[in-house]
Amino acid sequence: MLVSELTKEFGSNLFPEYLGELKSAGGFLKFLDSIRRASKKEILMMFKDSNGPILTQILDVLAAAQTNDALDVAFELVDFESKDIGIAERFLLCLATSPNPSESTISKTMKLLNKNFKNEKLKASLMITLSSLVRTYCTSNSDNINSLIVQNVNQILVRGLQGCQDVACIINHLLALRNIALPQNLPLLVEFVKKGGILGLMALEAIKDIGEQHFTQEVNKVLFRVYNQFWPHQESAARVLAAELLMKSSPTAETIGEIIASLPNDDQPEISTLVIKKLYTSMQESDAVRSCVMDLLKNSTFGNYYNLAHNGSSSSVINELQATHDANITYGINVEMRPTGMLKRTSFDLNLLGNGENAHLMSMSLFVEGFGLTDEEQKENPQEHSAGMQLSVLGIHLRPYIFFTGTGELMSLIWSGAGSNPTPAVQGNFLIIDQTHSVVLQNGINVDLNLKGALSADVSGSVEVSMWNKNAHAVVKNKGALLVNGFCRVDTSFVESHVDFAMGGNSVLDMVVDLDFAKKPMAICLQMEQPSYIFRHNVRKTETIPGSKLLIKTLKRRTMYFPGKSFNLFKRNSDSCRMMLQPKKHKSFW
Repeated sequence: MLVSELTKEFGSNLFPEYLGELKSAGGFLKFLDSIRRASKKEILMMFKDSNGPILTQILDVLAAAQTNDALDVAFELVDFESKDIGIAERFLLCLATSPNPSESTISKTMKLLNKNFKNEKLKASLMITLSSLVRTYCTSNSDNINSLIVQNVNQILVRGLQGCQDVACIINHLLALRNIALPQNLPLLVEFVKKGGILGLMALEAIKDIGEQHFTQEVNKVLFRVYNQFWPHQESAARVLAAELLMKSSPTAETIGEIIASLPNDDQPEISTLVIKKLYTSMQESDAVRSCVMDLLKNSTFGNYYNLAHNGSSSSVINELQATHDANITYGINVEMRPTGMLKRTSFDLNLLGNGENAHLMSMSLFVEGFGLTDEEQKENPQEHSAGMQLSVLGIHLRPYIFFTGTGELMSLIWSGAGSNPTPAVQGNFLIIDQTHSVVLQNGINVDLNLKGALSADVSGSVEVSMWNKNAHAVVKNKGALLVNGFCRVDTSFVESHVDFAMGGNSVLDMVVDLDFAKKPMAICLQMEQPSYIFRHNVRKTETIPGSKLLIKTLKRRTMYFPGKSFNLFKRNSDSCRMMLQPKKHKSFW
């Protein structure tokens, strides 16, 4: 189908209100194949003929198409030097998720660094996109890691980090190095880990993404020192992460035994509680860790109440979200509390598990600084009141989104009521599967295989804060649709056989956070709910014989119904929700 005809027939599928639905994912895939065959002139004409609401969605398609003409048009149309960065950032995110980036795509994206950015946030997003493209490029072929284009991009990021003059610049470059995930950057990241603070935590997260298989004895030694607070000003989240990485990279009796034995000596019960929860989680994920821990607990030196029972409110759980015959989707909840009862950091992770592979779908982390500190903590390490969100989509870690910094911005946010309306965090159509193969069978017949998958996502959040009742209510709505289309074709001189299939569904996952700070300790309730949804799988087979009127068509439809449900997270949270949400009896005035 011609590009000019597409807009008339399927243009309405790309309206913004359909984001996160199958209609949007289907329209995205319809446009994709035609734009890959179109010339630059045809693509430009399509933009002139299309109406305003769908232009941003067409940019999603150009980012996924990965042809030289499509990228040239997109780079011409997107204004990277504007102060309004919404459209540019969305385009860069869609580009970053490309499953098969070429060297040409990386080179074209790298040239954008020469532009005069009026907004440093957009430059940070560009570095994230560039590093993500390089990571996927290396993952698709391990030999690419030594290519000139990969080394050039890495040198740009490393030199930029070494030349940074402020904390914001360092954070942006550390985030880019986390996305590129090259083992050669380990020594540089280790030096930042030693400095501690938020920069040390970000460097440690970058080391985690590089992978435990690349850890040396020196890296493990640094992890032990971080966990044991050998260097000052280590973030509590960094200490917990260091313990988790030690369990995964060195699951020996000596390593895990030292971690268990150190738990009662920690004067921060929330850290001890979270570390023991991480140990139980690691036992779920790794047979080696499970075997090692079970052997250790037979020894009363380690397997005792003093080591394993802690009174913190923090928690870490991994549970099954949805299961099919071929793969499972799991969700993880991590909650770190302060001793005063105030939430410090929470994260929600979605992962797809199948055939021994673990694919990251989405992660959302909320962090709060400066609230709930004791007088002693405030004197030792004073922190400004702030809150923000960190998002990861399809393995790409986006720049942090800061809600407010300082009490003034917080009060302005509350009194204006700006946060009570749903605010988009991530919107777009993403190409997550793009495979084409041609296989020659033993009998000489050629078989063509094609597979494409699209994810349409709309993630938004809202928060309501009442200073009168001293409570807060936040809702994060994750709306998404997955559509996978494919075909298998056998073409010979005597018979033509063609099989098409499509499977997909759309769902919503709501995360609700209620906070009551009217009295101490503060109470918090996390709820996760998923409405009912339907997943469909259709297979159509067509057979013809050239030169004859024979035509055989068969169609099979399968529908899977998944009922709505809410998820049990952990016991302390359930107890807190019961106290906060149960109907209260009001006393009569008479």
